[in-house]
Amino acid sequence: METFSVLTLVINDVGETENITQKIDYDMTSGSVNSLTSDVNTKSLIINMTAPESGTINITIPRSIIDSRRDDTGMIVCGEGCDCTIDDIFYVIIDGEEIIHTETITDIDRTIIIPFMESSDVMEIIGTTVIEDLYTIGDGIAMATDIRIR
Repeated sequence: METFSVLTLVINDVGETENITQKIDYDMTSGSVNSLTSDVNTKSLIINMTAPESGTINITIPRSIIDSRRDDTGMIVCGEGCDCTIDDIFYVIIDGEEIIHTETITDIDRTIIIPFMESSDVMEIIGTTVIEDLYTIGDGIAMATDIRIR
């Protein structure tokens, strides 16, 4: 099992700060994760990877980093600050193709098992909320900013 440590600077509405370390654990049957970034416009976690042969990645991601929820009508996809309580699926795209995957959901994280093909480069996990400004700063280390206005 490999781990990306995500160092998060949390800033509240009065300017108080707190540093939080979270983990993204993953196990890849073939290949490696090179970097992680987030895209708040597409609400996605982007994984740049090296895949010398086909395999799977089993990745556990805290819900505070990326999540996918909807309301009880199934019509409203919920973003930050929404009271949506029903889990929705992630969409997973690898090199432009949607991938069928499996998910296990707990109150604190989501585990996704994703198959990939040889030479896969970019995996995108799309939800309804994603942490801002996540980027890789070193081997197995990423940073993010979480601004919370209450």
